[in-house]
Amino acid sequence: MSQLTQITDKIIAEAEEKANVIFEEADEEISSIRLKNATDIEQIKSELTDEAELKAQDYHEKHLSQKRQQVKNDILSAKRGVINDCFEHSLKLFASMSADEYKTLITKIVDKHKHLPSLDVTYLDDNLGVIIKSDKIIYNYSFAEIADFLRPELEPNVSEILFK
Repeated sequence: MSQLTQITDKIIAEAEEKANVIFEEADEEISSIRLKNATDIEQIKSELTDEAELKAQDYHEKHLSQKRQQVKNDILSAKRGVINDCFEHSLKLFASMSADEYKTLITKIVDKHKHLPSLDVTYLDDNLGVIIKSDKIIYNYSFAEIADFLRPELEPNVSEILFK
């Protein structure tokens, strides 16, 4: 072998050796980058999953809270309806009193005001009460007005009786 061939073979061998080292370093670099990217991807995936779970939980809790509030409101509305029905029924009972019962009740109301000067009594139609006027004072004893006046006081008791 000639010296030129030997030098050429040596240069080629050294070049191949350097190329192999560069390829090995490149493979290591690629593996390192892939490992880092895989770790970054897993971390990002984990963060996004956690965030999505929190958002889903918040949405679920908010939705559940809204539904609970709606149910409470529906129950309260139904109870209000029953209480309103009770007060309306009481007015119907007054309206359906016998003539004797109505006369007795109205007489008691009017008798309490006999001491007032210039007493003017107006009987309301259909057993719905009486209005008494004395000078500039008007006493409204219509059963609807009495019920409206007493309702704030009576409503808690009615509610307690109905919804024990």
